[in-house]
Amino acid sequence: MEEAVKKKLVLIWLLCVASAWCALAAPPPYQNLPGWRKKDQCAPFAEAFEAKCNASGVPAVRLTYDWSAPSGAEGRHVVVLFKDGGELWLMDNEHLKPWRVAPGYKTDLEVMRHNAPYVVSMVNNISLATAQPRTLEELFPDLTKWQNNKNQ
Repeated sequence: MEEAVKKKLVLIWLLCVASAWCALAAPPPYQNLPGWRKKDQCAPFAEAFEAKCNASGVPAVRLTYDWSAPSGAEGRHVVVLFKDGGELWLMDNEHLKPWRVAPGYKTDLEVMRHNAPYVVSMVNNISLATAQPRTLEELFPDLTKWQNNKNQ
């Protein structure tokens, strides 16, 4: 094979790998959603981002949690956990882009405690009462079932 052809094949392969890597977290655009990069606006952002993800075929759920730092500071925050490219990702209004959740967690509380060390409890999105941790299988059942339910 000619050297020029080999170089072109390598270039094509590199472009394919780079494209696949960039597509790992491909949620819809979020920069124009309400509350993005605004203090104390995590709930409107999370609600809009979750809806936009689900509408575009990316399974997503809001996670609301209470946190308490050793300094005595405490509060509540809302993030979106979504599944894309076979991996779980988190996004909130404070970050510039989604971040990948390491594999191996079983519940939403485990995910949040690893990614936000001061999490003390999960909160129900509707009643705002303390909630039991949910398994990731509950949150993201078989995607075929999720897609069918979404389309009904």
